[in-house]
Amino acid sequence: MGNWSLQLAGPDGSVAAVVNMGVMNGAAGLAAVAHFAQGGCLPATTTVSLAGAVGAADELQLTSQPFAGTTLAVAGVLATGGGSLGNATYAFNGSPCAGLASGTVAAAHFAAIAGNYAGNFTGSTGAVTAVSAMLQQGSAPDGNGVFHVTGNANFASSACFATQPTVTDSTISGNSLATTFTSGPVTLTASGTFSQDAAQLQITAWQIAGGACDGTHGTGVLQEAGN
Repeated sequence: MGNWSLQLAGPDGSVAAVVNMGVMNGAAGLAAVAHFAQGGCLPATTTVSLAGAVGAADELQLTSQPFAGTTLAVAGVLATGGGSLGNATYAFNGSPCAGLASGTVAAAHFAAIAGNYAGNFTGSTGAVTAVSAMLQQGSAPDGNGVFHVTGNANFASSACFATQPTVTDSTISGNSLATTFTSGPVTLTASGTFSQDAAQLQITAWQIAGGACDGTHGTGVLQEAGN
């Protein structure tokens, strides 16, 4: 099932909260861990454990364990291939937040970041460095419903790294990503968003700490090979 982002609509139809969720298939059905990424009056550190199943007509039902004095139920119909959820709704049994009792859900499934990516990092001075990376997202989320990637990167004609930096830390949740690449005492942290098909990674901020390029920062774009 993978990495999902759910936009919970309030009474006026606007997005009242965003819940990111990692969903796994198991022998007993579906298991998911979610957290509030935006709004909802609950901190992002609040984790919500859900369980459920997909019926014969592709109808999905997930119900949470009690948390913060409430429970959360999510329902909808999975599209062929499981890439979207139609007619989706949510309901709290005792809402933790004003205006969040029940309503509709705009659900988006985000493909795994996996493959060879290439593009450019642009520094704050305008200097452009060609970057390539091999990244592989894990198949299951951690206990917080967050996914992680492994891999490495190559920075063409760069004196910033003595050796090819590798991913030493990462988080993937909804359409947000944050990664740390390490080469000896030098680290590069990069964060941003990615497209629903994971073909493009939009790096809204990166920064190098340590070495000859200490403090260098900027933005970037990486595109998956073949897309």
